[in-house]
Order: sequence, then structure tokens, then C-alpha cells
Amino acid sequence: VQGVTDKLTIFKDTLVQSIKKTKQMLMYVQVNTLSVQKMTSRVVKERQRLQTVAESTRQQQKNCRKDLVDILPLLKSTHKALDTLRAADITVLRTMKFPPETIKLVMEAVCVLRDVTPLKVRDRMTGEV
Repeated sequence: VQGVTDKLTIFKDTLVQSIKKTKQMLMYVQVNTLSVQKMTSRVVKERQRLQTVAESTRQQQKNCRKDLVDILPLLKSTHKALDTLRAADITVLRTMKFPPETIKLVMEAVCVLRDVTPLKVRDRMTGEV
């Protein structure tokens, strides 16, 4: 009987230690579960926000593509029109002392389309550039 009692005492000590470790593990799991739940909540909210942003971006992309389809033919026709300009046409414009504002605006647009930096000249009468 004493041998069995000794074995039961050893098992009891082992069982108490196992219970203690199990309680510690359970506490650890509970603490981490709360942390994981908070993080999961943040991830879900961020995911929803990003899905909204992605949808908005897709819509903007769709609108840009539509605009591009509409504008490309105009750009091509503009380039064709620019190709009809001759050096003599530009020379005539250069000889104008006071070109109309419309011509100035068109020339600025031509410079932008041709990727040419416009030459700014000081006005002799007003002194403005």
C-alpha cells in the first residue's frame, strides 16, 4: 500500500505541476486571443477601406481610359495639322510686332505640342516680357 501511496503522491505532484502549466498556458492564450481579436478587427477595417479605395481607383481608371479614347483622335488630328505648318508661316508670325492675343495663345500651344521652349522677348514699348 505504501508503494502505491508513494506513486500517487508523485503523480499528484506531477498533476499539480501540469495543472499549473496548463493554467499559465490558458492565461497566455486568453491574453493573445484578445490581442489577435483586436488586430483582426483592425485588419478587417483596413481591408474594407482599401477595397473602397481600389474600387474608386478602378472607376477613375475606367473614366481615364474613356477620356483617352475620346482624346486620341483629336491629338492625332492636331499633329497632322501641325505637320502642315511651314517655316514661312512661322516667319510671318515673327515679323508681327504686336500679334493678336489669339495668335500668341496658339503659338504657346504649338510650342507645348512640339515640346519647344517659347522664346520670350521684352516688349519695346511696355518693357514687359
